[in-house]
Amino acid sequence: MSKPSRRPGREEFKQQRKKARKVRKALREKQQTQGLSPSRTATVANHACRYTSVEEEREARLEAVTEQARVMRANLPVLLRRLQRIADPRHPKKLKHQLTMLMLYGILSFVLQFASRREANRSLSRPQIKENLRLLFPELEEIPHQDTLNRLLERIEPEEIEAGQIELVRRLIRKKKFQPYLVEGCYPVAIDGTQKLVGRFCWTEQWLEREITTRKGPAPQYYVYVVEAYLVFRGGMNIPLMSEFLDYSQGDIQREKQDC
Repeated sequence: MSKPSRRPGREEFKQQRKKARKVRKALREKQQTQGLSPSRTATVANHACRYTSVEEEREARLEAVTEQARVMRANLPVLLRRLQRIADPRHPKKLKHQLTMLMLYGILSFVLQFASRREANRSLSRPQIKENLRLLFPELEEIPHQDTLNRLLERIEPEEIEAGQIELVRRLIRKKKFQPYLVEGCYPVAIDGTQKLVGRFCWTEQWLEREITTRKGPAPQYYVYVVEAYLVFRGGMNIPLMSEFLDYSQGDIQREKQDC
């Protein structure tokens, strides 16, 4: 004979939802009496597409791309000037792409959210995309290979790139670009740790290690962990400031204490 289910019934669910609505309504009324504005939710609006024709959608997409390109063109020179100070570790007689152009190519790969170098090579080498990129960034005369960018980044200190990013954020703060999004007139900085990768094999000595329980018993698991600092603003907008990857080799190995 089966056991009776402990799951709430339909009527109980209705009562819970009704109670939750009353609590949210009371909270909104309390915020209004105190002069506080309710926090905005990040949920997607539940409505159909507002475009009524192909031409209207094409025009909206063009406007969005143009506005984004305008912002990038206004701020990229500051970042590229800072990146020009980085010493180029490559052989001067074997250079095909300037260092700043390779860095710009890397920024585009990050903005377009490619998951791998192979995906970026496959997508950015298409004739139509190459033509569109040249219209936005005439400096990109030829699209480099992702392996070329990877070899350059392997020989550059991350702190050099981070310094350029911080300088760009400082410029935006001086120009009061974040003024409408401040929290009580302040620039809150959020610091938190995030796990980026995890696997059963240790691909490099920097990966951290922990023990997990499996069907066959305890087993080691290796992972990458990074501590990040972000500027946090209203509406959920955040700007990355600095990142620090935890390194197993920098911990106290004799006392079995990992880098933290």
